[in-house]
Amino acid sequence: MAQYDHYFHLTNNDVVEYVKEKQEFFSKTDNLKCTEIGDGNINFVFRVENIDTNESIVIKHAAATARVSGKPMAPTHNRIEAKALKLQGKYVPGAVPVLYYYDPVMCCIFMEDLKGYKNFRYLLCDHEVSEGFAESVTDFMSSLLIRTTDNILLPENKRVLAQEYANPEMCEITERLVFTDPFTDCHRSNLVCVENQNFVNENIYRDENLLLQAAQIKSEFQSNYQALIHGDMHTGSILVKGNSFKYLDPEFACYAPIGFDVGTVLGNMILALINLFVTRTDCEKDKNYSKWLETSISDIVRLFYEKSRKILVEESVDHMSKCKGFSESYLRTIMQDTAGYCGTEMLRRIIGFAKVRDITSISDTQKKIIAERTGILTAKYLIMHRNEFGSDGSLYLKVTREVYRSLINH
Repeated sequence: MAQYDHYFHLTNNDVVEYVKEKQEFFSKTDNLKCTEIGDGNINFVFRVENIDTNESIVIKHAAATARVSGKPMAPTHNRIEAKALKLQGKYVPGAVPVLYYYDPVMCCIFMEDLKGYKNFRYLLCDHEVSEGFAESVTDFMSSLLIRTTDNILLPENKRVLAQEYANPEMCEITERLVFTDPFTDCHRSNLVCVENQNFVNENIYRDENLLLQAAQIKSEFQSNYQALIHGDMHTGSILVKGNSFKYLDPEFACYAPIGFDVGTVLGNMILALINLFVTRTDCEKDKNYSKWLETSISDIVRLFYEKSRKILVEESVDHMSKCKGFSESYLRTIMQDTAGYCGTEMLRRIIGFAKVRDITSISDTQKKIIAERTGILTAKYLIMHRNEFGSDGSLYLKVTREVYRSLINH
């Protein structure tokens, strides 16, 4: 074990020997192979498999630099992810991969290998229906988010958790990539279709009213330690197998506004809807998918509100949160926040550095132009009019449809 008493970056060749040192997983005589399976922007993910028995585990390894940008990072950041996985598994059993072990020296998370599961974003881009998603994701979010607020936790316990999940390095990434770069391009990392550059200049960078609203949303994210959020609840961080959903990669977990997680999910589902608008055919598969997707978007809003209100009413321990009308008032603000964060997530995915397949996979240039503009204008409306949004998810659909129709009829 001496060679693992100090941190170094693991490669495929290192991982097998490293895992064999962890006797509780494999023996030194097992015939193992290692495959790098990660496709994220930050960490390295390895599958280690016993060739003879097909037993396998996944090792998530944090490097000292982000794998895509090459920017220096403290590899200890995945300590937060390991803690979050353990806590999420407690609040919502079965919703996250099983955490086996965390190595604080090598900064490695040992976890369940979810073989047979598929990436939810890829299924959406293929127009595949995943029944039960709205129920599953709202169970996950309401259970974790509402139950880690001051309303359910004793204040002293909530403050301890907030300190434990202080995640400054990852929060800085969020604050830059979500709330700053898409609106200013101050780091010169934004990218859209060449044909949409002037469109972005006029509708985003030069719109002072929008910039003010975005600044206010950023300030709220920075200052409101409301609940323990996942921090990166996009469709690429969700795996699906039948009607089973697993929520991955809580490396951005921190105490922040509840609406951030809900808005991130909705923003990515709306990007899937925009992809459908520009790529759909009249085939039966697309008709069924369209109905499911629109229902899912609407249900996510409705079900999250209903489940969250039930938890607040039944489980609140704070005397003031039991006041008549408090749960409705509390959730009204969350739903308004959700619309704003939905908008910022959409803009960072269309304009910012971290692109998504829903947009990049559109091969027809004219369709991609329309898709980007639909997303940009929809996101802008959500940010500017976020106080109009509540528990009626159909409003998200209405706005997106109207924006899309106005563009194609222009």
